[in-house]
Amino acid sequence: MDSSSSSSSPSTSIHLPPKIDERCFTYCTQRSNYRAFQAEPTCHQFCWRKVFKYEQQLIDAASRPGHINLSARSPFQTAHDEDARTLHERFSWERVRLQVLAAHYEPRKTASEGAATAAANDSHAEYMETLREVLEVMAKMKRKPPIPEALREQHEAVSKKVETLVAKEAEWEARRRQLPSALTASEPLQPFPPPATNNWSFFRGHYLYYARGTGHTTGHVNTMRHLGFPDDWFEAAFAKRVDGEPVSAMLDSEMAKRKSKEAPEAVGLKHLEAQEERDSGREKVWNPDYAMIVSLEHLPPAIFGAVTGSFIRTYTPVFTILQKYKESFTSGQQTRNARMIWSRVWDREEGPLGTLKKLGEAFERSFERSREEEKEREKDRQREQKKEDKEGKAKP
Repeated sequence: MDSSSSSSSPSTSIHLPPKIDERCFTYCTQRSNYRAFQAEPTCHQFCWRKVFKYEQQLIDAASRPGHINLSARSPFQTAHDEDARTLHERFSWERVRLQVLAAHYEPRKTASEGAATAAANDSHAEYMETLREVLEVMAKMKRKPPIPEALREQHEAVSKKVETLVAKEAEWEARRRQLPSALTASEPLQPFPPPATNNWSFFRGHYLYYARGTGHTTGHVNTMRHLGFPDDWFEAAFAKRVDGEPVSAMLDSEMAKRKSKEAPEAVGLKHLEAQEERDSGREKVWNPDYAMIVSLEHLPPAIFGAVTGSFIRTYTPVFTILQKYKESFTSGQQTRNARMIWSRVWDREEGPLGTLKKLGEAFERSFERSREEEKEREKDRQREQKKEDKEGKAKP
């Protein structure tokens, strides 16, 4: 199928197999009272999306000028001529959409990339301007064999300036090499750039989509007719990428829509909670319907980071105690403590044996004191008894 008539444009051949790249399951429930008042049912939709490599290649080729040889089986049961004409028209409209989007997002860069590139360009312009000054001075020196002192000083000053700019140019060139390579046409149309680690790269291109509400479920079916993702999805995600924020999930909700545009909110996996907003001083009615899309490649690192973070926060005190316990062995503190305890155990005065001895002595003293007190009480009773006997005998 031809998509460009220019013979000088580059040509790309892409085979488009009839593979299934998205599966959806929709589940709806309705209540009797809702039905009586013609209220919408509650619908849930789960989708799995796979962006294959040939789809990325097709988006790249369709987003720039050139001839495309597209090998694909027709999805329509029509005559051959009508089939080719219909496919050509449909893909032409899709290509126009992709080219408009690519032209809109291609010049945009992240804030750090833009600042570094602008500074490098300014340095290079200053370097070229100084080189032109050097050429002018050298031309004057060739025209005048007796070189004036002023021209000689000007030549030395410009030469020093060139040396400084040469070093600065080398520095900026090294920084330019460290910048990320230019985005391909398909990358801005995919809202999730690869994460920093490649440990889960086998999940790359796999996405999960969940929607609640009839509007989102029926609307997503219409987006399944286009390459890439819906325009508003990657529009919000690309705005976050320009600001340098990583994007791993997106939420489309009445509570999370931005005030400037009715577009989904690009968020991380930790920020999928919708937030209420006020419109024109009036509180908006909460709408429970929403849609979200998550990159499977970003999911395991995010979960692992959250779990390890929680584990570290919970068990850091335990690790600190164990580390100090280990250091007490390496420093010899435990050995000194053991020797001190051992000597204290066998100490006949201050140790357990000495304590038992003191307890025994205290018990003996208490027993002797009790015996003496008992003897004194017995003597007092005997004296009282004798006194009573004498008084009884004295009575007539």
